[in-house]
Amino acid sequence: MRNPTFDHKITNKFSNRRPGTSSDSSISTTPAAQTNPVHTFKATSIARSSKGHYKFGLIFALLLAIPLALISNKAMVCQQDIHDSIPDCDSDTFTDYTTKTPQCTTIGNSNSENNDDDRFDTSSSVPSPGSTYLIRASSSGKLLTLDSGNVVLAQPAANGGSSIHWRCIEVKGWLHFQNVASGCYIGHNFWDNILCSARNPDGWERFTARLRPEGGYYLMMTHWERLWKVGMRDGMLAKIEEGEWGGMVRTGEGNYEVIVWEFVKV
Repeated sequence: MRNPTFDHKITNKFSNRRPGTSSDSSISTTPAAQTNPVHTFKATSIARSSKGHYKFGLIFALLLAIPLALISNKAMVCQQDIHDSIPDCDSDTFTDYTTKTPQCTTIGNSNSENNDDDRFDTSSSVPSPGSTYLIRASSSGKLLTLDSGNVVLAQPAANGGSSIHWRCIEVKGWLHFQNVASGCYIGHNFWDNILCSARNPDGWERFTARLRPEGGYYLMMTHWERLWKVGMRDGMLAKIEEGEWGGMVRTGEGNYEVIVWEFVKV
């Protein structure tokens, strides 16, 4: 016969167990989500890199914008009243120069055989500081002219109301040419085109004149550590690299040709 006491212990043992649980099974738990330290480091690095790139881009944009703003301001400084500052030939602007030349200087074509205008010497002079000149292209006889803020080549008979007088000065060994009527200096812009807008002579207004064995001069301007000659490019006066490496230089007033200049002292 079975022992009643033993059966009672077994019954109590099973009755104390919770339903749905087993004493033989191991306790299973769902692990909590954990943060991967490698992923965290990568995300932080990417965020820092993006922020660094943004700062670098902002600094680069500012460095680029500042010189462009200065260039634009320099090119516009004389445009507001440049046309009004150029007087007609009947004005008194050239009073200071009447002892040397008439108020409206007319110069004949250098290619003409019969030139009766002997009011001044039409032969080319050596450009020197302290003197005022007509700057003439030897191939056509056209004059370097400031017309409504633009520097162009114009026939002598077509210079009424425009300025053709250029005062030569020297700064740090470089020649600078100041327009008598406007007071601005001839130079070049960012795209190497010739203009006359600078109130003060600076690096972009530096010239040197090189005498040619055949006669006349090259007007040369600084281009970084090099010297480029003044000529024509796309119908505009500009400093060009023609003849930079020596050898034969294409001269004239065609596209990418170097202009040979003459200086007529007035």
